[in-house]
Amino acid sequence: MQTMNIMYKLVTRGKTQMQLSLPLFLRAIYLAAGILLILVLMRSMGTAHPIIYMFSIAMVFVIFSEDRWIFDVSAGTLYRRTGVIFLAKKWTAPLENIAGIEIATDAKPTDPKDPYAQFSGVIGKNCCALRFSLVDGRALTVSVASKKHYDALKSQALALAEFMNKPFAEVQ
Repeated sequence: MQTMNIMYKLVTRGKTQMQLSLPLFLRAIYLAAGILLILVLMRSMGTAHPIIYMFSIAMVFVIFSEDRWIFDVSAGTLYRRTGVIFLAKKWTAPLENIAGIEIATDAKPTDPKDPYAQFSGVIGKNCCALRFSLVDGRALTVSVASKKHYDALKSQALALAEFMNKPFAEVQ
């Protein structure tokens, strides 16, 4: 089965901050699909049906959701934000905990017991991963993409390694 992993977009915010986040076109796709669904429901059920109101409210949450990794070298901190913007779950970690940046040519599912190894996407057979090797020997999976996007993922990994002044490695 083919998995669909949306690649993060890498953006530089000033001289001291870089972030990986889902692209805006994805929100536009969610919005278009939601509007289409609501229009179909309105046509088949009428305009005042409770299910239409539920889908409308759900669409607001989907449109205002976020998934981003923020690297702030001036603060020496890695920020992770995921969820609905005003209720987003976030955590931070010191950048000094990152020993290096690596790109794994064969992404494998990570250990679910490791709090650093939480990944919300599905990892398929033909996927590669951008990971941080941590000073304690663990790895933090940041992004997974199909192998056809290997070069793009590698360029993101190289840019992050240079930005954070960390070593880069290609691993199996």
